Amino acid sequence: MKQNKPLIIWINCYGAWDPKLRNAVETAGYHAYLDGIVHALEPFKNYPKFFYLSGGMLDQFGQSECATTGPELSLRLAKVGIHEPISFDEQSLTTPSIVRQWMRTVITEYEGSDTILFCDAVRGDINKNLARYFAQQYGQDADVWQGRIFSVDRPDSNPRSTREYQASKWDRMVKEGVEVVEAEERDVRLAAQKSLPELGGEK
Repeated sequence: MKQNKPLIIWINCYGAWDPKLRNAVETAGYHAYLDGIVHALEPFKNYPKFFYLSGGMLDQFGQSECATTGPELSLRLAKVGIHEPISFDEQSLTTPSIVRQWMRTVITEYEGSDTILFCDAVRGDINKNLARYFAQQYGQDADVWQGRIFSVDRPDSNPRSTREYQASKWDRMVKEGVEVVEAEERDVRLAAQKSLPELGGEK
């Protein structure tokens, strides 16, 4: 890994970090996910790096996924000697928007840098498929971008958090178009947020 260039670390949020309000399975899963990320990053604590956290869905208190998860992640990283600040991407509400924003940012702002995108294990395949899709659009090596995605176990009770659901979602994207399915999902999520903000921002 190139130490003269910063390592760009991009992390998916999965709803708000709120153990008091989320159920025990969701909380345990999010706990395992954050710990898995910290464990994976500990060997790189002496590398120059920049952190980004993606997730703009709001909870019932009007706080974004980033705003609630970021402080918790920072505390865990600090325990292993990682103290870099975390930038928030609160514009991204869907898996395609997160993958797109990650790739665009690295390509345009950090040319030549190594990068990692963290997602949960259930969504590993769809993140890799989307990385291939956008790499082809941007004239990038798809295999390289797929290899930069690191999936972490995150047990969850949400019905969307299954490999079968995510596989069917990708099948729809192939048949109907990534942008079409993404736009529908974004509209549904924004409508739900306006009426009753979700605590669990599952993509």
